[in-house]
Amino acid sequence: MLSMRKLIMIVALLVLTSSYAVQVYLPAVNMRSGNGTLIMADISVTQGNGSIFVDVNPLVEPSTQVSVREAAFVACSELNVDCSDYDIYVKFDKSQYAVAGPSAGAMITVAIMSQLHGDALRTDGVMTGTINLDGSVGPVGGIESKVYAAKQAGMRFFIIPEINTAPNITGIEIYTVGDIVSAYKYFTGVDLSTHCALNYSVFNTVMQKSADYLLSNLTYNETDEKIFNAFKEYNLSHYYSASSYAVSAMILDKQNKCMNYTWDEVVKYKSKVVEDYFKLKHDLDSVSGVDSLTDFEILAIAYDRLYEADEMIKEASKAINALNKSAACESLGYADVRLMTVYTWYSMVNRGNLSFDEDELYSS
Repeated sequence: MLSMRKLIMIVALLVLTSSYAVQVYLPAVNMRSGNGTLIMADISVTQGNGSIFVDVNPLVEPSTQVSVREAAFVACSELNVDCSDYDIYVKFDKSQYAVAGPSAGAMITVAIMSQLHGDALRTDGVMTGTINLDGSVGPVGGIESKVYAAKQAGMRFFIIPEINTAPNITGIEIYTVGDIVSAYKYFTGVDLSTHCALNYSVFNTVMQKSADYLLSNLTYNETDEKIFNAFKEYNLSHYYSASSYAVSAMILDKQNKCMNYTWDEVVKYKSKVVEDYFKLKHDLDSVSGVDSLTDFEILAIAYDRLYEADEMIKEASKAINALNKSAACESLGYADVRLMTVYTWYSMVNRGNLSFDEDELYSS
């Protein structure tokens, strides 16, 4: 059984001394300039007692720290490895002012897996994407800026989440993946056909509440593939998949509706999304009584979604200023639905009926 209490240690100003560190580049968007960039990170795995160490110089925001912990858990679960036998170290390039957001989670997962499994990583490619606890790769913002930065750095391929739209950029191969095992094959050539599954008894309880809310905002339509699959997966008790299909369908629906708006209506739509963002941020910032690891995890996930929505709102603002209606609607539709998922997670914090044992949630 994997104890998350052992994995929660985050320390400041850690100096890494392991000679077995894997060096990877993490695509990001510079918070000051808005341009894409690659952040170098050293990630190492040594014999230990299940601790995770993240160097917080430069500043590493909580959402990134949580994604590192989730990356370690997924890496161990996929390989059926007991993480309590290892210590994991993550050190970011000190030339950065700050590291924020969960979009490096998938790449960090691949790096940890490569050391646990003993496989060499290709160095001519990079990846962006969040990592979900079931091993799926979640959507992120700033794809185009990140791909341009990777191309300029001489990378030959770039992996993005399949739910994101691939930008039309030549000179670099762009691949889409839905799960971490598929991503791992691109970087190592190794096909991990068997892996350890999570204990979903508790995880599904959380995800069912999310799916209930999201599907209540959809009208069943068997001719719409995403909506049909959302209800189909729900009926099979595959609540995470149901939620993912529902989110995809809702994003597309809102994007299509936005494209029929006048420019004034697009601007008003953006104002509404911004208003919803600040209301939810206020609600999250006001949460009190978080006294369990489960509530902490759920709240961290809600903040991750809020961060993604904020990034998309910024992208929408740029598109509106450039009079690019298509890009504006794409970003606004995504941000709008992402805020709905923030609400689903926020509503589960400290509500009395989700008092889970964290070891049960993360047992394999």
